[in-house]
Amino acid sequence: MYRNRFKETRRFFVLTLKNIVKTYAAGGTTVTALSGVSMDFRKNEFVSILGPSGCGKTTLLNIIGGLDRYDSGDLVIGGRSTRAFRDADWDTYRNHSIGFVFQSYNLIPHQSVLANVELALTLSGVSKSERRARAKKALEQVGLADQMRKKPSQMSGGQMQRVAIARALVNEPEILLADEPTGALDTTTSVQIMDLLKEIAKDRLVIMVTHNPELAEQYSTRIIRMLDGKVTSDSAPFDSTAEQAPAKSAQTKKQKKLRRPSMSFFTALSLSFKNLLTKKGRTFMTAFAGSIGIIGIALILSLSNGIQNYIDRVQEDTLSTYPISLQASEVDMSGLLTSLSNTGSQTKHELDAVYSSSALYEMMNAMISADTRENNLTAFKVWLEENAEELDDLVGAIEYSYNVGIKTYAKNENGDYYLTDVMRLFDEMYASAGFGGAPTMMTTSPLTVWDELLPAKDGKGIHPLIDTQYDVIYGTMPQNFDEIVLIVNKNNEVTDLTLYSLGLKSDEDMAKILSAAVLGEPIDATSERYSYEDLCNIRLKLILPTDYFKKNTETGLFEDIREDQKTMNVIASGGIELKIVGIIRPSDEATSATLTGSIGYTKALTEYIIEGISNSEVIRAQKAPENENYDVLSGLPFVLTGELDLPEEEKPLAFLDYVTNADNATKAALYEAILTTPPTEYLKGIVDSYMAQFPTREAQEALIAESFAGVDSELLATYLESMSDEELETALRQSIESRVTTEYAETIEKQITAICETPSEQELMALKAQVLSMLPNKTAQIGFIAKIYTERTALPAETVAAYLASLDETAFLPILDGLVTEQATQAYRQYILPTITEEQRNEKLAAALEAYCQTLSPEALAALYDDYMPSTVSSSTLSDNLALFGDADLASPSAINIYPIDFHSKEILADKITAYNKTVAEEDQITYTDYVAIMMSSISTIIDVISYVLIAFVAISLVVSSIMIGIITYISVLERTKEIGILRAIGASKRDISRVFNAETFIVGLTAGAIGIGATLLLCLPINAIVHALSGIENIRAELPPVAALILVLISILLTIVAGLIPSRVAAKKDPVVSLRSE
Repeated sequence: MYRNRFKETRRFFVLTLKNIVKTYAAGGTTVTALSGVSMDFRKNEFVSILGPSGCGKTTLLNIIGGLDRYDSGDLVIGGRSTRAFRDADWDTYRNHSIGFVFQSYNLIPHQSVLANVELALTLSGVSKSERRARAKKALEQVGLADQMRKKPSQMSGGQMQRVAIARALVNEPEILLADEPTGALDTTTSVQIMDLLKEIAKDRLVIMVTHNPELAEQYSTRIIRMLDGKVTSDSAPFDSTAEQAPAKSAQTKKQKKLRRPSMSFFTALSLSFKNLLTKKGRTFMTAFAGSIGIIGIALILSLSNGIQNYIDRVQEDTLSTYPISLQASEVDMSGLLTSLSNTGSQTKHELDAVYSSSALYEMMNAMISADTRENNLTAFKVWLEENAEELDDLVGAIEYSYNVGIKTYAKNENGDYYLTDVMRLFDEMYASAGFGGAPTMMTTSPLTVWDELLPAKDGKGIHPLIDTQYDVIYGTMPQNFDEIVLIVNKNNEVTDLTLYSLGLKSDEDMAKILSAAVLGEPIDATSERYSYEDLCNIRLKLILPTDYFKKNTETGLFEDIREDQKTMNVIASGGIELKIVGIIRPSDEATSATLTGSIGYTKALTEYIIEGISNSEVIRAQKAPENENYDVLSGLPFVLTGELDLPEEEKPLAFLDYVTNADNATKAALYEAILTTPPTEYLKGIVDSYMAQFPTREAQEALIAESFAGVDSELLATYLESMSDEELETALRQSIESRVTTEYAETIEKQITAICETPSEQELMALKAQVLSMLPNKTAQIGFIAKIYTERTALPAETVAAYLASLDETAFLPILDGLVTEQATQAYRQYILPTITEEQRNEKLAAALEAYCQTLSPEALAALYDDYMPSTVSSSTLSDNLALFGDADLASPSAINIYPIDFHSKEILADKITAYNKTVAEEDQITYTDYVAIMMSSISTIIDVISYVLIAFVAISLVVSSIMIGIITYISVLERTKEIGILRAIGASKRDISRVFNAETFIVGLTAGAIGIGATLLLCLPINAIVHALSGIENIRAELPPVAALILVLISILLTIVAGLIPSRVAAKKDPVVSLRSE
């Protein structure tokens, strides 16, 4: 396009130099290369510039070609001054108007002949097809049509000079500048080149610098001679003033802006790629060095991604084991966690000593003040059911749990039914050992063997997830409410707790196992074998919790009948019969299991129990509106409706009134309780005195070891070592208190027995009267006394009788009364005491209590009121009773377990629960704990932190390799200096030069990234094998995500480009004239 436009103005094209001055600084002096040179050139002539070396010939040529700048004067091109030319204008001028032919050819060695010729057209923006056609035509014109695929190194000097001429002519320039074009050629070749230049000069301006005057005289139409920077002669000077007007017309024609030359990035890539191919080894080593950091980061990301993928898979697989679990009551322990993480005081201390902090207080305060939040699961259940369609794609199943205990009974060898409940077993064993009951840790542990099978989405039948995770190895899955299934582990084993629940182990068997565990004794660990048929023939009796309570028709209260074995046998025999219909085992493919128990039952059984309980007599009675504040078990109100408490001054009289109005049995029991309870001060004094004898831990441990002489010493030592000093002292104090209390009660029981064996005053008077009736006169009385004294003292009866007869009544009667009383007491114990009834015993103790109360102060009576006055309200609450009866409402679950389809669905569900909370009142909002996220997120965080640290270390190698690439790129700039000059000579801009070297670093970065990713993919193979061998987990697989691979390649490219920015700028700023002179 430019070529056609320029042809229109070619006949007006005039090149004029006006007083051109050019100087160079050489050390501390200034050298004048051109001194006021002025001349005009015709549009088509062959001009030769002659002169000795250093006269300014090449400098003049470079200024005309726009490679060098003049200091003063003016260069007028087609009537346009170049004083205001910018770099872009000079680039356009060189590309469109100038063609260079150099003495040393200046071909780009890594480009083919054809590519060398095409390069100027590439900068002009000519299309590929036209560019190729014009380059071939130019080569044909210089006689090299058959050499275009060769590299410059494969050609002779004459051929390379022809290529240079073809390159100069391909863009149809107005001026052809030849600098010593025959200087490196032989005579014959020189003649050929000169003939070619002469032909070219017929339609354009050819300016040649030469040292050969013969060739100049033979071929040139004009010869200009120079010396010391000045023109000394001109054989055919030209005056452009005659064509000044047409020149203005030409200038007007050229007002259309010429397209500025620009090298596309793909051209720059091609140049750099071909250059890099000439030094493959260094390029590969450079790229490999740059790839080391990429390999490190890629391997870290691969392992991190593999572990994260494994964690994600574990999360998804464990969603069935750890669903989104919503409890009716959630304890907020965030305060405790905060206190544990901030136990240190915020007060600043001098670091010269050790200071205390209130960690225990903070921790205990946080525990005590931990909020127990109630979740309104009733309303949330309604929301779940109303949004069932919307949640269908997110939820695999929803399980509603209720506080319904499975009470099953089996027969023992005596034919009696017993409750096969594991927790009942532990409670009784611990109670019999003196611990009062099973510890809280055991009551909250997963000891229950009963587990409801996950129901299907519609609530009927069993969820397909159970079929996926378990194989039926015998029988079938339960279909009806009275059918259950036995769950064995992968080794076809069940625990002894399960065997106990099935009635296959007795209480005695379990007691032996527990005793052996406590004493550290071995047990027979031989596995017992049960056939599938035998297990499926087992039948259990199901009893509802409400069946334990029967109404007393006389009192109208309900009584607990569990202690009555005969009645329990009758009730159990009439219970629902549960039968095992199948045995299931976890599938080999299952990574987790939904069920945690060993006996599975269906939702239908849960609904049957809930319905049966709700229709029971005791539940209906307790839920009756009139009994809202009435305990149907004790007959007492749940809430005190009168005055809350008596004033202190009224308590003594109230207690005396209670004693007076109580029956003898109540009085007897109260008196025994009062007497057998040691006073607080007495008990404290004894315990403190006893503890003072064991001041050290060693002494305390020795005392406890003595008390547990039958327990394995190593086991006991281990247990004691786990206790702190405070815990050990507390346990010992409690043990001593218990022993002292027991001994005190035993001593008091003897006193109570003595009271019961002593006749009352009335009884004694009656017996004495009987004795005296047998002694009607004094003679008989003296004989009665003398007989007793004779038996006791061996004195003669006559002597004793004489002594007694001598006594007066005052002395005689006391002796008689004492012996009569003694004989009456003996008669009471011998004849009456064996026949005394419980009522008579209670009567004696009641009388003793009344007498005892008369001796007490008002303060002591008030204390007895506080300690022994029976409550006027029930010790239970309405909710306690309903829980005892097993009450449950299908609309109000105690827990909701939501099983998401996958982990992503779980996140969406969590968002929906958050959205739900925003639509309800604060008291109806739902809180829950996502255990999977807590466990996995901490692991993920650790992995992320480790990955980040490793990546940071490896990134240092990236920085180092980037610096190295920058240095190597700078070396490449030095190596390609001549190429820079050539590109600038044909019109490439500084930006184009930068683009060439940016393209080189782009290729190096791309190669480094590709090597890094490829090496990573190969290294992942042995790494996976090592990880599998070390961990034993086949699912962990180091995998580099495609996106991460792409990003790493981009990072590699970016870093190498950044590293090459400085060298590319250095290249762009190089002087093209100096660059062309370099080798």
